[in-house]
Amino acid sequence: APLPPQTFSWRFEGSTLRMEVPVDAAVLEGARQAPKTVLTRRQMSEAEWIPGYYRAFIDEPHQEPLYDALLANFRSLRETLGLDDDRYAELIVSWAQTLPYRTDPIDLEPKFPIQTVGDGDGDCDDKTLLAAALLAREGYDVSILLFGPEAHVTLGIRSNGPAYGGSGYALVET
Repeated sequence: APLPPQTFSWRFEGSTLRMEVPVDAAVLEGARQAPKTVLTRRQMSEAEWIPGYYRAFIDEPHQEPLYDALLANFRSLRETLGLDDDRYAELIVSWAQTLPYRTDPIDLEPKFPIQTVGDGDGDCDDKTLLAAALLAREGYDVSILLFGPEAHVTLGIRSNGPAYGGSGYALVET
């Protein structure tokens, strides 16, 4: 049976915004069941395997209809609100930020973005992967910033202004 659309409501620039997003039940279940481990044929440093690991969560092709539906909603809101590029990025990030922060104490692997949307919550890596997927598809230069000692993941958006540690990316908490 198809899932009812996920409904989201959040505050942005003094207004309450709302959107409904269809979530494909089969893709959601597939994402939940998918192994989330890395298998390599040789010893690799984290710097070698981590970028591809996170990219695999974002670029899994069965999620494209979800991204299309989310971005159709965001583009409509952008037009209605008359947002420039910076404020449009803020709109997408503000939505991800309002998803409840919830960590599964047993399953610490990242969730696919469709899981984060389907569950309506996620922890730092889940919400960062979702925001990065959407912003990248809208042409923003994004980076996923991993802070190993803190076991924390956050979003970087290319910036001409202040940037984290000379990286060229503004640090954005999701």
